[in-house]
Amino acid sequence: MPYDKDTISKYFHMTIKQAAKELNVGLSTLKYNCRYVGINRWPYRKLKSLKTLINDYQFLLSNVSCNNLDRNDVVGNGGAQLEDDRQEIIKMLKEEKRLLENNPNVQLARTTKRLIACNFKSKYQKMKTMCF
Repeated sequence: MPYDKDTISKYFHMTIKQAAKELNVGLSTLKYNCRYVGINRWPYRKLKSLKTLINDYQFLLSNVSCNNLDRNDVVGNGGAQLEDDRQEIIKMLKEEKRLLENNPNVQLARTTKRLIACNFKSKYQKMKTMCF
């Protein structure tokens, strides 16, 4: 039984295996249905990454330790207050998450990818310093 895009999109917050189990279909059947309605890849990891970034953005912005990230690349307004930057970035990330939920084939923006990389690097460096 084929599922429509709206039904399938309710399960994007789960892994594809969990979603198949919830829908009571096999993994291959769910993948077939996804491709039939135009979903090329399961967006769980992108959504999870965005959720983590939204939760961690305060830490990232308060401790900008990533040399490759220029605040002008992320926000584009250069002289704004840090709090305004935070609000603008979180608004941008939530909008990107909403777009991804509506169209899972959409690519993440370059700035979002850089924020994710910087966040990962910052967490790694913090963990590394705590271990030694």
